[in-house]
Amino acid sequence: MAINGLGIQTFFPIPQQEYEECAEIIQLAFNYWQQMMITFAAENIAMGITQANKTQLIADALQEVMTYGAAGSLWQAYNALSNVKITPEMAPFLTEARIEWMRNSMITVIAMLP
Repeated sequence: MAINGLGIQTFFPIPQQEYEECAEIIQLAFNYWQQMMITFAAENIAMGITQANKTQLIADALQEVMTYGAAGSLWQAYNALSNVKITPEMAPFLTEARIEWMRNSMITVIAMLP
């Protein structure tokens, strides 16, 4: 049975090496997701999302994407971006071009994961 990074045995009897390989993949996914969200939020703040009172609109539109990304499932987050409905009032904070940029960025990272 594997021992996690906190020294606690895993629930399932996964071999240690396999567990460590999977833990590395999820850590890389979490690191990428965090950086992507920092970039996205920083750009929105710099463009005045708070003053435009659009934070909730954009957050609501990306709720499914955020849920999957926070869970470390980049494939699901990538797919969920296809479900985002863009409306004119979301610009410039969320546009088709920005969604495409996010998808391209994600697929690049997904392709690099072990």
